[in-house]
Amino acid sequence: MTAQANRASRIATATRRGAINIGRAILDMYKLGFTAWWLVPGFVAISAATEFAQHVAEIRMGMFTSREVAHAIANSALRWDFGYVKLAGLGIAMILIGRYWAVGRSWRRALFVPLPVVGKTLVAVAVFVGVGLALSSNWLVLPTALDIARSVVSFILQTGLMAWIAGIVFEDDTITLRRAFTERFPTAIVMTALFFMAILVPSQFVHGLDHKFALGQPAVVVWLLMTFDALVVGTMAALAGSGLYVGYKSGLTWRGWQPVDLP
Repeated sequence: MTAQANRASRIATATRRGAINIGRAILDMYKLGFTAWWLVPGFVAISAATEFAQHVAEIRMGMFTSREVAHAIANSALRWDFGYVKLAGLGIAMILIGRYWAVGRSWRRALFVPLPVVGKTLVAVAVFVGVGLALSSNWLVLPTALDIARSVVSFILQTGLMAWIAGIVFEDDTITLRRAFTERFPTAIVMTALFFMAILVPSQFVHGLDHKFALGQPAVVVWLLMTFDALVVGTMAALAGSGLYVGYKSGLTWRGWQPVDLP
């Protein structure tokens, strides 16, 4: 067999193995995500409850009476106040659920985070947010070509930073900012793929349909749909937290798959 044929065979083997590992990661993410509902329902409920609180405000404001009213209320200050709380609830639920799997399926260890971990996480999140704001299109208007380049740079930086944050939250002592952007960067790509392609896309699709169906419906139907929607968002948080854990633990590096040994 020639050197070229050997190389093609190695590439085919690596591609096949990668596809199998990605498929397994997606299955594990969904398995753990739905399992979280009965193992740590309190964590999932954080996201579901904050989502439902926003729906209560929306219903009382008459948001679902018609499409016109919905558009008028969509950007109201009160709705955004509840929206910020909802996003905070989603983030907290994701972190707690991811930690639950990472620290040995102990809700106590997941909930009571060591102070050094809290401090490092706050610093890492501040860097993540700062990079996002600094490279935001709202901060500086650029020509189209430069704007595309800025978006690519922002994506690369925030992808690597996500792996750094996850490593800190999951108490992986081997993670550093440098390793997140070098050896572990493929891991960050897997995490991002699981987060967006396998979680937010289907969940947001159901989330959007639920809101469309609610427009103009009787009050009892609206309440039922919004209750269901809160459960959908809670499930989204469970899947997101589980996906970040599964993606991080997969340990894809430039030299192949090296599963991370978390505590």
